Amino acid sequence: MIREGVRVRFLDTVESLQALRIGSRVGVVLPAHVTSGGKAMLAELDSDDIMRLYRNEPDPPDLEPLLRSLASVRRRNYGINVGESERGVTAVGVRVRVHGASSVAAVTVSAPSFRLPRARMPEVAETVHDAVRRIEADLAEPAAEHPAGRAPHSDDEKGA
Repeated sequence: MIREGVRVRFLDTVESLQALRIGSRVGVVLPAHVTSGGKAMLAELDSDDIMRLYRNEPDPPDLEPLLRSLASVRRRNYGINVGESERGVTAVGVRVRVHGASSVAAVTVSAPSFRLPRARMPEVAETVHDAVRRIEADLAEPAAEHPAGRAPHSDDEKGA
């Protein structure tokens, strides 16, 4: 997912093979403050930035609880969503950064709440962190060195 101001947009989904699962959300836009990945990305902003971000929103969330929630995200280093975006759905989200800059996206794992109780969240978060580390490494690798995104050689451009 990516953050678009105070909202997030889901870019891709991998669905579970379980019969009871969270369906694809590709293209869905939700308020950032109710999603685990949105919270992970919002948590990198300080209180003043959060206040500015929500200042002109027609229906802003209660900012004091949001700021407390984001402080918890910073301490844990991942966002959580327990039924906030949809009843019965729980999610864990970790922001993706490139070259130590601000986040460019977030990776989340969501599941029916009975499959992802709070006791499992740290374990799932570690798995998501591992995936994010691999993504960040891939994004940091120069295109010329990346097998899938190899830069063309000058001879290739000439048709040689």
